[in-house]
This record gives sequence, C-alpha cells and structure tokens, in this order.
Amino acid sequence: MTKTSAEPAISEQVAKLERKRIFAEEASKAMQEVADRAIAVRANMARLRELRLAQEAAEPSVKIEAANARRR
Repeated sequence: MTKTSAEPAISEQVAKLERKRIFAEEASKAMQEVADRAIAVRANMARLRELRLAQEAAEPSVKIEAANARRR
C-alpha cells in the first residue's frame, strides 16, 4: 500500500498531540513537586518557630535569676 499525503499529516498531528500530552503530564508533576516542597518548607518553618519561641521563653527566667543572684 502506498502512503497518501494525508498519512504524514496525521502522524505529525498524533506526534504533536503526544508531545502536548507528555508536556502536560510533566508540568503537572512539576507543579505537584513545587507544592509538596512549599508544604515541607512551611512545616519546617513552623517547627523552627516553635523551637525559637520555646528558647526565648526560657531565656528571660535565666536572665532574671542571674540578676537576682547578683543582688544578694
């Protein structure tokens, strides 16, 4: 069977649609990775904030105790 002029055009269209589909899948995966990374960053920031606040809450009592000790 000989190829007609429509066959190459159809295969080009199929290839183009396949490239678009692959691009869409990769873009979706990339967006999900970015969203997951942002969630991880926010969770880490919250963890570090809690540690900082706990440390800051403990520091004033140490400073006050040290100041009282000098007065005696």
